[in-house]
Amino acid sequence: VLTDLPSLPRCSPSFIWSEDSRYLAVPQFFDRFGWFQRQRMVILDTKHHAITRSREIAYYFQPYSFSSGVLEAVKEPFKTAEKITWRVPDDFPPFEPFGEPSKQTTQNPKDSFGR
Repeated sequence: VLTDLPSLPRCSPSFIWSEDSRYLAVPQFFDRFGWFQRQRMVILDTKHHAITRSREIAYYFQPYSFSSGVLEAVKEPFKTAEKITWRVPDDFPPFEPFGEPSKQTTQNPKDSFGR
């Protein structure tokens, strides 16, 4: 049961679980400069109850594989279709605990990345 996970607004329906079901990867939309809509990849760690976001941004990410700690996605599949790979959690900024409301993505859905 995942009732203790935070609500993540503005997420793409393209999500993927890691093979061990510890991590959930989902692209999340955010407003860049208050006007342009972009995505970041969001990782939820169900073991440590933490959340983190990728530094990379795109118009669109399409995740397609998540095994052996490696998340693979296509960045801009409708334009340049560049493959992008992350090692989870190594390639993501430090995790933020779910319990810190000031850092929750649900705190300000218009700009959930502090911009």
